[in-house]
Amino acid sequence: MRRPIVWSALVLALAGCGGRPSPPPVSVTAEPEERLPEVATREIQVRWQTPGADGRLQPELEVRAARGRVEPDGQTGDLEEATGTLYREGEARATFVAPLVTATRASQQLVASGGVTVRSIRPPGVTLRARTITWYSESHRVIARGDVWLEQKPPGARRAVLWGGPFESAAFDTQIERLTIP
Repeated sequence: MRRPIVWSALVLALAGCGGRPSPPPVSVTAEPEERLPEVATREIQVRWQTPGADGRLQPELEVRAARGRVEPDGQTGDLEEATGTLYREGEARATFVAPLVTATRASQQLVASGGVTVRSIRPPGVTLRARTITWYSESHRVIARGDVWLEQKPPGARRAVLWGGPFESAAFDTQIERLTIP
């Protein structure tokens, strides 16, 4: 019984010998990869500014996120775990919290999704919740879609004075003063 094992081992050992010579080893030289500079940061920020009536720059949008990807211009990116502020004429009008945000400066749009909460600053006390919102900065309009809920509870009030939902969609201005529910 030992012979078949010995012969098998010998045949396998000799199979690599003789015959054609093996090709010489190929030398591969890897080109160094071009790397972008890395920056250690605790949060990512996207900020939009526009010239005001007096010509000075005023804020239009501020977003902070735990992580994400931002284009070199610092005004376009995909962000995760984000909070932000929407401005109109340089004044903060509403804040928002969203799991996912895409800010695109070229189209002047911000899309927040994954369950978004928007709170008015002026007037205070209005809260809107939706699956997704799209903010159009040039027209100062927000379109909310998917399970839209609205509540108005003035500061110091014990209860909401207005509430409603779920709606399929709703449109409102940046400061949530005018609301349209189709």
